[in-house]
Amino acid sequence: MNITTNSELVFVFNLDVHKRWLGHKQLFNVNQSFKSSRLKMGKIATLVFASVVVFLVVTYLPGLPPYMEFTAQSITPPMELKGALALNERLNNAEHLLKGEIKGPESFAVHKGSLYSGLHGGYIVKIVASKVIPVTKFGSSQCYC
Repeated sequence: MNITTNSELVFVFNLDVHKRWLGHKQLFNVNQSFKSSRLKMGKIATLVFASVVVFLVVTYLPGLPPYMEFTAQSITPPMELKGALALNERLNNAEHLLKGEIKGPESFAVHKGSLYSGLHGGYIVKIVASKVIPVTKFGSSQCYC
């Protein structure tokens, strides 16, 4: 037998160790497991290859469904930003209100001069003169944050 690589040498050495310690019957079972794992890998490789071939045939073979007709679409250019839509710098110097006091404001609404907001966790609060007043809470009392 001609050994050409280190991996073959290690494999032969391992088989030799198995012969000495396990006996010939055990060695036969070890060889069978090597053969069955090689067969399984061969089946998997064949399945992957067949799947790739089917995919390529379906993708690149002309005349297969779907049969579709396409129509040309035209896109209108966007409106010019003039008047109320003109670019400005009004929000560049905005002031943070109630920073650190409320968590995750989701929306705001004004009702009878008071500002209401929905917060993270299901709370609805009323904001009056920089004071946060809880109104109600939706959902369970546990926070899953």
